[in-house]
Amino acid sequence: MEMATFNIQNGFVEAICRGLRSGFLTEDDYRRLASSENLDDLRVALEDTDYGTFMQDEPSPLDVHTIRRKMQERLCSEFTFLKRQADENLSEFMEYCTYGIMIENVFTVLQQAIAGKSPQDVLAKLNPLAKPNNVFSVLATVDIGSADAMQEIYQVILIDTPIGKYFAQYISDEEALNVKGKLDSNQLEWWKNVIMKSYLEDFYAFVQNIGGATAEVMGFILSTEADFRTISITANKMMMENFNADLKELAPAYGSLYPEVTDKLSRCTEVSAITSALENTLYREQWASVKSFYEPQGGARSESKNWDDMKFSHCGKLMEYSFEQQFNFGVFYAWTQLREQEIRNVTWIAEMIIMGKKQSVDLGLISIFGSRMHS
Repeated sequence: MEMATFNIQNGFVEAICRGLRSGFLTEDDYRRLASSENLDDLRVALEDTDYGTFMQDEPSPLDVHTIRRKMQERLCSEFTFLKRQADENLSEFMEYCTYGIMIENVFTVLQQAIAGKSPQDVLAKLNPLAKPNNVFSVLATVDIGSADAMQEIYQVILIDTPIGKYFAQYISDEEALNVKGKLDSNQLEWWKNVIMKSYLEDFYAFVQNIGGATAEVMGFILSTEADFRTISITANKMMMENFNADLKELAPAYGSLYPEVTDKLSRCTEVSAITSALENTLYREQWASVKSFYEPQGGARSESKNWDDMKFSHCGKLMEYSFEQQFNFGVFYAWTQLREQEIRNVTWIAEMIIMGKKQSVDLGLISIFGSRMHS
């Protein structure tokens, strides 16, 4: 049935989104960017791509933050255009695509506050793809040191935002959250993980309710993201002092690892135990390639890839595959995620140019549709 009706409702906007795929930077584009001597040269190199003269009004010398901000603003503009062409169901789906970024924005401001920096200093650096009006300027006024900081943040600011519902269930259960007193980095990490868990579970239920190809494509993507998040939390817990939260509280309650492997990982306190828990899973070889990063006496971590790096690479391929199946909303999520990865790629190149380490550019780049660039 969706094959007969999808194009009537969303065929036009899907065609636009698929057309935007041709605008991704190619391997040749990345080589030209990496050969730049400075960031103004990088701007000139970008003008020869689909980005065009989007930074022509920015004064010299450029900095990395300006490049990232302008690329994010361009993505936000394109995303907004697509959303305005969407019907009610697709529009709601695209809203869900931004909630995770909104959550990241909230905790970025709070982390800066705990670090002793003014939240106002980071407002301009937040991702504009999910930046509700006035939310973060008000957030900057909250006393992060109060005993009821998170309750105040929810009741005064977040209750009227789309992500407020993810905070509500924990705000009302003081015994369960056990975070009374001044917020510290560990408490904030707990909050961020449980909120992301609630969001991912809600997003997964939403796409399953849509059904059809959307449920199939997005269900697999979100299940994979849940698996990667479960392993990431397990590995990172070992590197954080005094962070003793139960993995079952923090990890999404779905995915290929849930519940059996999640239960095993919840009891892991050493790298070898994680390796054993993942032995019969799809992630055995991937974990083996990065586990040295988490060893207590591991090698040079600055030159090693961690599990989050592995996630970007693996999930990037999943996003590419989403374009292979038609009549589903997954292509919009995939396009957005791949654009975000492209921004990370260009930001990485810019940072290496500034640091005089252009020979290291390839270490941090993740190919987007790389296998098709020379076809």
